[in-house]
Amino acid sequence: MLPAACAALLRSIGSVTRGAVLGVVGIGLVGGLIAPGAQGDDSAPAHGDGIAIGPASRIVFATVAEGRAVLEADDDFLSRLSPFDRAVRLRAAEPVSPEAFKARVGEGAAEWTAAERDRVRAAAAAVAPALVRLALPFPERVLLVKTAPGTEGDAAFTRGPAIFLPERMMRRGGDPLERLLLHELFHVLSRAAPGLRERLYAAIGFVACGAPALPPGLDARRITNPDAPTNAHCIRIEHGGRPMWAVPILFSESAIVDPATRGLFAAMRSQLLLVARPEEGPAVALLDGESVRMVDFDSAGGFFDQVGRNTRYLIHPEEILADNFVLVVLGGEIRTPAVTERLRRLLQP
Repeated sequence: MLPAACAALLRSIGSVTRGAVLGVVGIGLVGGLIAPGAQGDDSAPAHGDGIAIGPASRIVFATVAEGRAVLEADDDFLSRLSPFDRAVRLRAAEPVSPEAFKARVGEGAAEWTAAERDRVRAAAAAVAPALVRLALPFPERVLLVKTAPGTEGDAAFTRGPAIFLPERMMRRGGDPLERLLLHELFHVLSRAAPGLRERLYAAIGFVACGAPALPPGLDARRITNPDAPTNAHCIRIEHGGRPMWAVPILFSESAIVDPATRGLFAAMRSQLLLVARPEEGPAVALLDGESVRMVDFDSAGGFFDQVGRNTRYLIHPEEILADNFVLVVLGGEIRTPAVTERLRRLLQP
């Protein structure tokens, strides 16, 4: 999920460039698998009606009907939406039922223009050769869906085998659009290959622990990321001089939606929720009285030793890895090469 405007999120995760949060990671082409266009005889092969990105996988442009079907699908994202999630996405001051939200969500699919197709096709063709060489287990068809204004806060996001792109982001073209596509393609890959996903998560310190239940007051304003709807992976950190387990969570500062001013990202915050890991069952949120115990990323000892400092997009291991995946494929400003090297080894055929 790549937000269009997320000032509150930027404040909550520290000093960060807007480009990093938008998945535009670095400006060079240093240390990647390829520099697009550097090998003139290695152009992206056509595959049916799309562009090949693997032995049996291709990127194709979706029709409005195909995009609508994915948006309306009963998946983990729709089932996990909090009351705040549903209301803020529709800019509704009153509560929105799951049924009412589903009836509206399909309206987010829009029609491609010829110019948009050309721009996105060029970006996909530029990154395709590296993906073909990696032979990653993408779905057979990765759908590209254009979204209507206002969908998911005008962010790029994924659901199932589909990447959803707002018009605003497609105007950038060139290297920024290539990096955006790679970031979103990682989410599709992660969803399609759970075994690989667990190995990649473990490479940055995250292990499956089950999603902890949140107190009602916090759960009501939980924000769900369509790229990673569950917060079910823990990382070992140090806090208060003691080793602790923690889970990143995304939430709103307020459960109140002001349709005039409060879009999806206006009040977004992300912190690490401290949890206990019982021998059986999911992680359990640690409480101070009736309040959960949370810490900022910068206050979590050992956190950056594991996830590195190649990105400040820290809201979920999925997003940390997606930004690092861009660096593995295209290169860029790599501050923690040990992380990208670990991922490179796991991704090599």
